Amino acid sequence: MLFNFIFGERKFLFQINFFNKNAMLGFFKKREPDSLTSKSVYYERECVVNTVTDLFLLLSDIKDFEYRNTNVPITISNIPLNGINTKQVKKILDTPKYIFNNNDNIEGHSVLFYKEEADIYRFLIQFHFINDNLFFVANKIYTGMSLSHNNKVLIVKQLAKKYLNLDDFDVPGDYGIFIRDNNNNKLFTRDGVYFFVNYITGDNVIDELYEKYTFVGNELKKNKDDTFNKSLDKFL
Repeated sequence: MLFNFIFGERKFLFQINFFNKNAMLGFFKKREPDSLTSKSVYYERECVVNTVTDLFLLLSDIKDFEYRNTNVPITISNIPLNGINTKQVKKILDTPKYIFNNNDNIEGHSVLFYKEEADIYRFLIQFHFINDNLFFVANKIYTGMSLSHNNKVLIVKQLAKKYLNLDDFDVPGDYGIFIRDNNNNKLFTRDGVYFFVNYITGDNVIDELYEKYTFVGNELKKNKDDTFNKSLDKFL
């Protein structure tokens, strides 16, 4: 089944030069996170929650979605969404490609990045934590470029089959599907320049973050109103 093919067991291909002693030794070394080079710029640019504004907009959006309920626990790469910390993710998925400490922008925020491949598909999965508590996962799915229409339809249909037991789900034009399990964990797709399957924990940390950063929403509304009033004044 495609969903298991995409999110199930990972396959790796190793190539060793047996005439190179360093290459042989390198095979047995534990995989380390990418160093602070140009790769760090890449991963930090890919991070979908960089600022308190990004965080508040995410937390606001999930309150407005209309979810379909499921009795199937929502997971990502066989990882549950409740009570998860960085150590547990690393135990299941091994060492991440990159670890982003974003504490300067959002207090207590860190991100683990994993890159995987399966056939033509590529996955950039980012696990977001606040004070070592998982609260959000963004899974960017792509091929050499963006996903085709048929790819997106197939993925959404597989999500509907897995969590809603629907074989004939009518995929909307925006490829949107919104699902909530019995632990209030949420899954939703988002299509833009790239296609994402996103996951939100049902733990209390979500309500705590929303309450903590409500002031951001108030500032955004005030700035929007001020801009509108100034623009309106030009034509009155």
